[in-house]
This record gives sequence, C-alpha cells and structure tokens, in this order.
Amino acid sequence: MSERRFFTEKSNIIGGHVFLMGDEHRHLSIVLRLRQGDNVVVCDGTGKEYNAVVSKIEKSRTLLDIVSEEYTNSEPRLNVTLYQGLVKGEKMDFIIQKATELGVTKIVPFTSKYTVAENSLSKNDRFYKIALSAAKQSRRAIIPEISEVQNFDDLLKFVKNNKNVILAYENENANTLKQALTNIKSKVVTLIVGSEGGFSTEEVEELMSVGAVSVKLGKRILRAETAAISILACTMFDLNEWE
Repeated sequence: MSERRFFTEKSNIIGGHVFLMGDEHRHLSIVLRLRQGDNVVVCDGTGKEYNAVVSKIEKSRTLLDIVSEEYTNSEPRLNVTLYQGLVKGEKMDFIIQKATELGVTKIVPFTSKYTVAENSLSKNDRFYKIALSAAKQSRRAIIPEISEVQNFDDLLKFVKNNKNVILAYENENANTLKQALTNIKSKVVTLIVGSEGGFSTEEVEELMSVGAVSVKLGKRILRAETAAISILACTMFDLNEWE
C-alpha cells in the first residue's frame, strides 16, 4: 500500500497530537475512508515529517497521535524559483505538477506582451491543489509556494533586485544553460520561461538590462511546458541535486 501523506499547519501540532481539518480531513475520512488505528505521515510544511496514527475522526477534524518525527531528506538543497509565463489550461497544470515533483521551491505565473491565457482569481486555488497533490505523490515534505499571477513590470522589479536569474530565450545564439550555471555559486536560483508566444525582443532586452542571463536550450524550439520542465531538470542535475 502506498504511503498516506497529509499536510497541516504547524499550529495544528500540539503536545504529541496532530489535527487535520478542511480538505485534508475530508480526504482522509471521506475519500480514503481511513479509520482509527490507521498509520499516516503528516508534514508541517517546514520539512518535518510526523509518523502518526489516526486516533479520532470527528465531523470537522481528525485527531492523530504522533509516533515519531524527523526532518526529511527528500527536499533539495537548492532554492529554485520558476517564473513561468501564463499558458493555457492544462499546460499550466502540467508545469506546476512536474515542477513540484522536480523540487521547485516557488512558482510565479506572470503575463507579458504575447501571453494569450486569461488570468482569473480561481487559478491560484487550483494551482495550489495541483502542487499539493504532486507534493504528496513525490513524497515531498514542503508544498511549493504558488504566487498570484504577476505582470511583466513585477518580473522586472524582481530581476533588478536579485542575482542568479536565468532566462530561457529561443533566439539566444551563444550562451548555454550549462555556461550560465557554471557561474552560479549560490544555492538560490531563479529561472524564467515565457508563455506560448514567448517574449518580445524589447522584453528580453529589458530583462537582460536589469541582470537576467539569456540562455539557449539546445538547437530546437521547445514548447513552453517542455522548456519549463527541461530547464528545471537540467538545473537540478547540473547543480548536483541528483547525486
């Protein structure tokens, strides 16, 4: 049987007991139909895991008794933020799911000149649920932070105030991702990938003028979702996260 994994706020861990509420309580009690005495793993979002036993299932919450606790070794040493141009429907869902599995720390969807996907307030809640599910499946102890959708000016401000920012750009002819990663000594990296329409020349120039390093991803043009997963996986590998 696969591991039953849940997430809760650290404030819900009190004196050797864990409380699950809301969606996690409903998932345990209604979807999985767990019962008193069943074993689960609960994560508090800080990298700590608790082996626990279901003690009591109430109408609005589940009480569990902690058996043991430990810090996980499944979380990467790298802190990688993915700025992802908003793409349509299931493509964005796919990026969030796979980026979570690969160990991303934060995902920031954004809009730019050629973005065609529509922004809506409902997206953030859906994105969070996708990240939560992917974190459970990949046995992560932390759910990546999913930011609200930002605009291009927000992205420029971030790049201006941060180092180690790499921009995937299909028209870059010289600089490679491997070359850019060679110059990074920090454990904090930001990756930028555009939407289906990519970036305008002016947008790329603006990003580079405030510190972004433009790189090519091989000799072929990749779809936005392929580029996002490829640059993240290669970064994790090249910076020794796959040892």
